[in-house]
Amino acid sequence: MPGYGDVIGILSPALEVCLLWRLVRVEMRGRYPFLFAYITYCFLGMDLTLYVVRRALPNLYARLYWELEGVCLLLGFCVVLEIYRQTFARATFANQLRPGAGWLRGFWIALFALSWIGSYSSFRSIYLAMECSLGFAQAALVLAQLLAAKHLGLPMGRNAWGMAVGFGAYSSIDVLHFALFDMDRFLLPYIRVVVPMSFVAMLAVWTWALWNYAPNPSVAGERAGAENEDLIWWTGQWERASSEVRKVVNL
Repeated sequence: MPGYGDVIGILSPALEVCLLWRLVRVEMRGRYPFLFAYITYCFLGMDLTLYVVRRALPNLYARLYWELEGVCLLLGFCVVLEIYRQTFARATFANQLRPGAGWLRGFWIALFALSWIGSYSSFRSIYLAMECSLGFAQAALVLAQLLAAKHLGLPMGRNAWGMAVGFGAYSSIDVLHFALFDMDRFLLPYIRVVVPMSFVAMLAVWTWALWNYAPNPSVAGERAGAENEDLIWWTGQWERASSEVRKVVNL
């Protein structure tokens, strides 16, 4: 009878393939390039590569896992950036943040540094400290974006909302897993099962949220506005060209 590890080993790549197929099928690959890159790496760089190495070169599996996992953690910021691009990366909001951008960057650097120091002092491992600190930073960034969108009254479409909720929940559970090292370890065996299951749950939420293109209303409005501007420009050019032709004919 297959264990939970076998079930996760099947569900995770299956959902990743489904997501990649859907992003290409509905022409969302270009609209969400950072998310597409993250999912592609999870499938090719993690699941497929580690499956081959585990079968062919099992002695290299442990070391290669942590190296590939480190890259995956860094690519997690691609998801954070994708959420920001869809919700906040607009001229009005950017102008509001520009005066305090330096303070915000300093705050996040200090937050990451404190998390890194605390994590490394607990685990004495660069890989574990990096996973804990980066996961904490990503969870905090996603939560901050959700709160900012709520505070500013910016509506979120199903695509961005699903990205944020799914990734934020997974990152938070992963951080909780590391926090239990310094607390009561009674629940540690259970949370180790919950973490990979939460990754599968995140992929399931993304599959639902990204099944069809449903952008934030602001993004859709700006795209429609840009299309209207293009239409007006081409109409003006056509009328000008037609006027020049009539002048030539009348001569």
